Amino acid sequence: MAVLNDNWFLEPVFDYEYKTYEVLGYTQYLNNHFSRWEFYPYIDKLMMRIAELSSYSQAKLSLEEKLERDIDAIDLKNKKIVKRPVEDKKGVIAELQQIIQFADIHLNNCFKEAHSELERATREIEITRLGLSDSHEDHGLLLFKNLNQTRIYSYSLRMILRPGNTDLYKDVKTVFLDEVTTGMLTNFNDLKWDIIRNSRRVLGTNAFLVESNTHIPHFEMLLPMVKNYLIARVR
Repeated sequence: MAVLNDNWFLEPVFDYEYKTYEVLGYTQYLNNHFSRWEFYPYIDKLMMRIAELSSYSQAKLSLEEKLERDIDAIDLKNKKIVKRPVEDKKGVIAELQQIIQFADIHLNNCFKEAHSELERATREIEITRLGLSDSHEDHGLLLFKNLNQTRIYSYSLRMILRPGNTDLYKDVKTVFLDEVTTGMLTNFNDLKWDIIRNSRRVLGTNAFLVESNTHIPHFEMLLPMVKNYLIARVR
């Protein structure tokens, strides 16, 4: 099982054994990506699944407290009315709770291992500001150095609206500009100014060099991590 849909635990086939296979298949799929340091968008989706379980558990508890139930006893000592729990004649609620508990344990373990690997990968990445910059932190250049090649992107921060939501949030738009040959003797600050002078677009003077001594997946780790770094700078 490669993915878990929204509210997957409520979808057919509603069977504990089948649902555990879904969870184990999903965590195996994720671990295969995490072991290769391919974290995005997989770790974000995993966090959503964990949050979904938590939200369901809270909603279930709230619903149980609000449901009409018969009075089972009156506790005069503590001045409380003890109500009889809602009957689960078919065992559906109990089985669903088992599924939730199983998924919660395995998805959280998967996240802990992924977070540990993410920290290891992050330590292998160095981000350096190149030369002088202007006061506008919301746009500039990104230079990704990889062996003897460097990928060049422009970036700009923007506010966008999530679908079905009214809250704006920060995002980084990147545009691939070029890939050039670089080496040990390359002066990246000079390269930055060459790019700015030769561009037909207004790029600003902010620029960051992104380097690593090991192979790190570009789209599944490097680029999303740098975007998060830029967003954190302007908060």
